[in-house]
Amino acid sequence: MVYSACVPPRRATLRYHTTNGILLKERIGQLYDAGLRSLTIGFYGIGPAYDRYVQRRNRFSEFEQGIAAVRDAYGQKVHMQLNWLMMRPTSTVSALTEAFNFAQKYAMSMQVDLIHYSLPYFTEGPDRELQFRATDADAVRSVARELLQLKRAFPNVIVHTEIGIRSIPDWLLKGPEMKVPCDKYQMIWIRADGTVQLCYVTFKLGNLYEYRLSELLYGEKHHSAARDCFSLKCPNCHCGYDSRVQKDIRSRAAYRDDSVLEASTSFAEAPSHTSRGTCWR
Repeated sequence: MVYSACVPPRRATLRYHTTNGILLKERIGQLYDAGLRSLTIGFYGIGPAYDRYVQRRNRFSEFEQGIAAVRDAYGQKVHMQLNWLMMRPTSTVSALTEAFNFAQKYAMSMQVDLIHYSLPYFTEGPDRELQFRATDADAVRSVARELLQLKRAFPNVIVHTEIGIRSIPDWLLKGPEMKVPCDKYQMIWIRADGTVQLCYVTFKLGNLYEYRLSELLYGEKHHSAARDCFSLKCPNCHCGYDSRVQKDIRSRAAYRDDSVLEASTSFAEAPSHTSRGTCWR
Protein backbone atom coordinates (compact mmCIF):
# COMPACT_ATOMS: atom_id res chain seq x y z
CA MET A 1 0.00 0.00 0.00
CA VAL A 2 1.62 3.27 -1.09
CA TYR A 3 0.44 6.75 -0.22
CA SER A 4 1.37 9.64 -2.49
CA ALA A 5 0.70 13.18 -1.33
CA CYS A 6 0.37 16.14 -3.68
CA VAL A 7 2.81 18.52 -2.00
CA PRO A 8 5.18 21.12 -3.46
CA PRO A 9 6.96 20.57 -5.73
CA ARG A 10 4.07 19.18 -7.74
CA ARG A 11 5.42 15.70 -8.30
CA ALA A 12 7.02 15.18 -4.89
CA THR A 13 5.60 12.24 -2.96
CA LEU A 14 5.37 11.06 0.60
CA ARG A 15 5.76 7.29 0.49
CA TYR A 16 5.04 4.79 3.20
CA HIS A 17 4.04 1.18 3.49
CA THR A 18 1.02 0.08 5.51
CA THR A 19 1.29 -3.39 6.99
CA ASN A 20 -0.14 -5.67 9.65
CA GLY A 21 3.44 -6.26 10.79
CA ILE A 22 3.25 -10.06 10.86
CA LEU A 23 6.00 -10.60 8.25
CA LEU A 24 8.22 -7.67 9.18
CA LYS A 25 10.73 -9.87 10.96
CA GLU A 26 11.38 -11.79 7.74
CA ARG A 27 11.08 -8.96 5.22
CA ILE A 28 12.25 -5.71 6.79
CA GLY A 29 15.76 -6.21 5.39
CA GLN A 30 14.48 -6.33 1.81
CA LEU A 31 12.16 -3.41 2.37
CA TYR A 32 14.92 -1.30 3.90
CA ASP A 33 17.33 -2.12 1.07
CA ALA A 34 14.64 -1.03 -1.38
CA GLY A 35 14.56 2.38 0.30
CA LEU A 36 11.59 2.08 2.65
CA ARG A 37 11.95 4.32 5.72
CA SER A 38 8.38 4.76 6.95
CA LEU A 39 5.77 2.24 8.10
CA THR A 40 2.23 2.55 9.39
CA ILE A 41 1.04 -0.51 11.25
CA GLY A 42 -2.50 -1.57 12.07
CA PHE A 43 -3.08 -2.26 15.78
CA TYR A 44 -6.15 -3.92 17.29
CA GLY A 45 -5.29 -4.37 20.95
CA ILE A 46 -2.91 -6.23 23.24
CA GLY A 47 -2.65 -10.04 23.33
CA PRO A 48 -6.05 -11.79 23.20
CA ALA A 49 -7.83 -8.65 21.95
CA TYR A 50 -5.55 -8.55 18.90
CA ASP A 51 -5.92 -12.28 18.27
CA ARG A 52 -9.71 -12.08 18.48
CA TYR A 53 -9.88 -9.33 15.91
CA VAL A 54 -7.63 -11.07 13.38
CA GLN A 55 -9.17 -14.46 14.26
CA ARG A 56 -5.78 -16.16 14.53
CA ARG A 57 -4.06 -17.60 17.59
CA ASN A 58 -0.76 -16.17 18.78
CA ARG A 59 -0.71 -13.48 16.09
CA PHE A 60 -0.05 -10.72 18.59
CA SER A 61 3.20 -12.41 19.55
CA GLU A 62 4.27 -12.52 15.89
CA PHE A 63 3.18 -8.91 15.47
CA GLU A 64 5.30 -7.69 18.38
CA GLN A 65 8.30 -9.72 17.21
CA GLY A 66 8.09 -7.92 13.88
CA ILE A 67 8.05 -4.48 15.51
CA ALA A 68 10.96 -5.42 17.75
CA ALA A 69 12.94 -6.73 14.78
CA VAL A 70 12.70 -3.37 12.99
CA ARG A 71 13.93 -1.46 16.03
CA ASP A 72 16.72 -3.97 16.74
CA ALA A 73 18.00 -3.87 13.18
CA TYR A 74 17.54 -0.20 12.24
CA GLY A 75 16.78 1.79 15.37
CA GLN A 76 15.22 5.13 14.54
CA LYS A 77 16.26 4.97 10.87
CA VAL A 78 12.78 3.58 10.16
CA HIS A 79 9.84 5.65 11.30
CA MET A 80 6.95 3.54 12.57
CA GLN A 81 3.45 4.73 13.32
CA LEU A 82 0.99 2.65 15.33
CA ASN A 83 -2.55 2.94 13.91
CA TRP A 84 -4.88 1.90 16.72
CA LEU A 85 -8.32 0.96 15.40
CA MET A 86 -11.09 2.47 17.52
CA MET A 87 -14.03 0.06 17.36
CA ARG A 88 -16.92 -0.75 19.65
CA PRO A 89 -15.50 -3.83 21.46
CA THR A 90 -12.30 -2.04 22.50
CA SER A 91 -13.43 1.57 22.81
CA THR A 92 -12.27 2.06 26.38
CA VAL A 93 -9.79 4.31 28.10
CA SER A 94 -7.84 1.28 29.27
CA ALA A 95 -7.51 -0.06 25.70
CA LEU A 96 -6.32 3.35 24.52
CA THR A 97 -3.77 3.44 27.34
CA GLU A 98 -2.47 -0.01 26.39
CA ALA A 99 -2.05 1.06 22.78
CA PHE A 100 -0.25 4.24 23.81
CA ASN A 101 2.10 2.32 26.12
CA PHE A 102 2.91 -0.10 23.29
CA ALA A 103 3.73 2.82 21.00
CA GLN A 104 5.99 4.28 23.70
CA LYS A 105 7.74 0.96 24.21
CA TYR A 106 8.89 0.88 20.58
CA ALA A 107 9.32 4.64 20.07
CA MET A 108 6.42 4.88 17.63
CA SER A 109 4.09 7.72 16.84
CA MET A 110 0.39 6.92 17.24
CA GLN A 111 -2.71 7.54 15.18
CA VAL A 112 -6.29 6.58 15.99
CA ASP A 113 -8.12 5.07 13.04
CA LEU A 114 -11.92 4.88 13.18
CA ILE A 115 -13.84 1.72 12.37
CA HIS A 116 -15.05 1.96 8.78
CA TYR A 117 -18.43 1.43 7.19
CA SER A 118 -17.41 1.74 3.52
CA LEU A 119 -14.00 0.18 2.97
CA PRO A 120 -14.29 -2.93 0.77
CA TYR A 121 -11.69 -4.88 2.75
CA PHE A 122 -13.27 -4.30 6.17
CA THR A 123 -16.12 -6.32 7.64
CA GLU A 124 -18.36 -5.05 10.41
CA GLY A 125 -18.56 -8.36 12.25
CA PRO A 126 -21.65 -10.44 13.09
CA ASP A 127 -24.66 -8.16 13.68
CA ARG A 128 -22.34 -5.18 12.97
CA GLU A 129 -20.78 -5.72 16.38
CA LEU A 130 -17.76 -3.55 15.54
CA GLN A 131 -19.85 -0.47 14.73
CA PHE A 132 -20.84 2.13 17.29
CA ARG A 133 -24.40 2.88 18.32
CA ALA A 134 -26.00 6.01 19.76
CA THR A 135 -25.86 4.40 23.20
CA ASP A 136 -22.05 4.38 22.98
CA ALA A 137 -21.80 8.17 22.96
CA ASP A 138 -20.53 8.49 26.53
CA ALA A 139 -17.86 5.81 26.06
CA VAL A 140 -16.67 7.37 22.80
CA ARG A 141 -16.39 10.81 24.37
CA SER A 142 -14.46 9.37 27.32
CA VAL A 143 -11.86 7.91 24.96
CA ALA A 144 -11.67 11.18 23.02
CA ARG A 145 -11.12 13.15 26.24
CA GLU A 146 -8.31 10.82 27.28
CA LEU A 147 -6.73 11.03 23.82
CA LEU A 148 -6.86 14.81 24.10
CA GLN A 149 -4.95 14.66 27.38
CA LEU A 150 -2.34 12.36 25.84
CA LYS A 151 -1.95 14.80 22.95
CA ARG A 152 -1.25 17.64 25.34
CA ALA A 153 1.20 15.60 27.38
CA PHE A 154 2.94 13.91 24.42
CA PRO A 155 2.40 16.14 21.35
CA ASN A 156 5.11 14.42 19.32
CA VAL A 157 3.64 10.96 19.84
CA ILE A 158 -0.05 11.57 19.11
CA VAL A 159 -0.22 12.72 15.48
CA HIS A 160 -3.70 14.26 15.65
CA THR A 161 -4.65 17.88 16.18
CA GLU A 162 -6.88 18.83 19.09
CA ILE A 163 -9.65 19.83 16.70
CA GLY A 164 -9.42 16.46 14.99
CA ILE A 165 -9.63 14.61 18.31
CA ARG A 166 -12.72 16.57 19.36
CA SER A 167 -14.43 15.58 16.12
CA ILE A 168 -14.00 11.82 16.67
CA PRO A 169 -17.35 11.17 18.41
CA ASP A 170 -19.31 12.77 15.57
CA TRP A 171 -17.40 10.81 12.90
CA LEU A 172 -18.14 7.55 14.71
CA LEU A 173 -21.76 8.21 15.66
CA LYS A 174 -23.00 10.05 12.57
CA GLY A 175 -21.23 7.91 9.97
CA PRO A 176 -21.98 8.97 6.38
CA GLU A 177 -24.11 11.87 7.65
CA MET A 178 -20.90 13.59 8.75
CA LYS A 179 -20.38 15.64 5.61
CA VAL A 180 -17.00 17.37 5.53
CA PRO A 181 -15.25 17.85 2.16
CA CYS A 182 -12.68 15.14 1.50
CA ASP A 183 -9.01 15.91 0.87
CA LYS A 184 -7.97 12.55 -0.52
CA TYR A 185 -7.55 14.23 -3.88
CA GLN A 186 -3.97 14.46 -2.61
CA MET A 187 -3.61 10.70 -2.44
CA ILE A 188 -2.88 7.79 -4.74
CA TRP A 189 -3.44 4.25 -3.51
CA ILE A 190 -1.88 1.29 -5.30
CA ARG A 191 -3.46 -2.07 -4.54
CA ALA A 192 -1.63 -5.40 -4.55
CA ASP A 193 -3.22 -6.32 -7.90
CA GLY A 194 -1.80 -3.19 -9.55
CA THR A 195 -5.01 -1.14 -9.40
CA VAL A 196 -4.36 2.58 -9.03
CA GLN A 197 -7.11 4.63 -7.45
CA LEU A 198 -7.53 7.95 -5.74
CA CYS A 199 -8.37 6.56 -2.31
CA TYR A 200 -8.96 3.33 -0.44
CA VAL A 201 -12.60 3.04 -1.53
CA THR A 202 -13.20 4.31 -5.06
CA PHE A 203 -12.14 6.46 -8.05
CA LYS A 204 -10.15 3.86 -10.01
CA LEU A 205 -7.70 5.39 -12.49
CA GLY A 206 -6.23 2.28 -14.11
CA ASN A 207 -3.84 -0.60 -13.52
CA LEU A 208 -0.04 -0.69 -13.49
CA TYR A 209 -0.09 -3.90 -15.53
CA GLU A 210 -1.62 -1.89 -18.37
CA TYR A 211 -0.22 1.63 -17.93
CA ARG A 212 2.77 3.40 -16.46
CA LEU A 213 1.95 5.37 -13.32
CA SER A 214 2.90 8.60 -15.08
CA GLU A 215 0.18 7.93 -17.66
CA LEU A 216 -2.49 7.70 -14.96
CA LEU A 217 -1.65 10.85 -13.04
CA TYR A 218 -2.57 14.50 -13.66
CA GLY A 219 -4.82 13.80 -16.65
CA GLU A 220 -8.51 14.65 -16.99
CA LYS A 221 -9.67 11.39 -15.37
CA HIS A 222 -7.46 12.09 -12.36
CA HIS A 223 -8.63 15.72 -12.15
CA SER A 224 -12.29 14.68 -12.44
CA ALA A 225 -11.88 12.10 -9.69
CA ALA A 226 -10.26 14.73 -7.47
CA ARG A 227 -13.17 17.13 -7.94
CA ASP A 228 -15.73 14.40 -7.21
CA CYS A 229 -13.77 13.34 -4.14
CA PHE A 230 -13.80 16.87 -2.73
CA SER A 231 -17.54 17.16 -3.39
CA LEU A 232 -18.26 13.82 -1.64
CA LYS A 233 -19.60 12.11 -4.74
CA CYS A 234 -18.51 8.87 -3.11
CA PRO A 235 -19.41 6.60 -0.15
CA ASN A 236 -18.24 9.45 2.16
CA CYS A 237 -15.98 7.54 4.53
CA HIS A 238 -13.97 9.19 7.31
CA CYS A 239 -10.45 8.66 6.00
CA GLY A 240 -8.27 11.63 6.85
CA TYR A 241 -10.86 12.93 9.30
CA ASP A 242 -8.35 15.10 11.15
CA SER A 243 -7.01 16.97 8.12
CA ARG A 244 -10.54 17.35 6.75
CA VAL A 245 -11.92 19.17 9.79
CA GLN A 246 -8.75 21.25 9.93
CA LYS A 247 -9.38 22.54 6.41
CA ASP A 248 -13.11 23.15 6.84
CA ILE A 249 -14.06 26.49 8.42
CA ARG A 250 -17.36 25.30 9.84
CA SER A 251 -15.73 22.24 11.39
CA ARG A 252 -12.97 24.32 12.96
CA ALA A 253 -15.62 26.46 14.63
CA ALA A 254 -17.64 23.44 15.79
CA TYR A 255 -14.65 21.72 17.43
CA ARG A 256 -12.73 24.72 18.71
CA ASP A 257 -12.95 23.88 22.44
CA ASP A 258 -13.33 20.93 24.78
CA SER A 259 -16.99 21.57 25.60
CA VAL A 260 -17.99 19.62 22.49
CA LEU A 261 -16.88 16.43 24.28
CA GLU A 262 -19.20 17.02 27.21
CA ALA A 263 -22.57 16.82 25.44
CA SER A 264 -24.22 15.93 22.15
CA THR A 265 -23.29 18.24 19.31
CA SER A 266 -25.57 19.73 16.72
CA PHE A 267 -23.03 19.69 13.91
CA ALA A 268 -24.81 17.81 11.13
CA GLU A 269 -23.39 18.73 7.78
CA ALA A 270 -20.86 21.01 6.23
CA PRO A 271 -21.76 23.89 3.90
CA SER A 272 -21.53 23.32 0.18
CA HIS A 273 -18.08 23.63 -1.34
CA THR A 274 -16.49 23.61 -4.74
CA SER A 275 -13.11 22.33 -5.80
CA ARG A 276 -11.87 25.89 -6.19
CA GLY A 277 -8.65 26.40 -4.27
CA THR A 278 -7.43 22.81 -4.42
CA CYS A 279 -4.34 21.62 -6.27
CA TRP A 280 -6.56 20.56 -9.18
CA ARG A 281 -7.38 23.97 -10.60
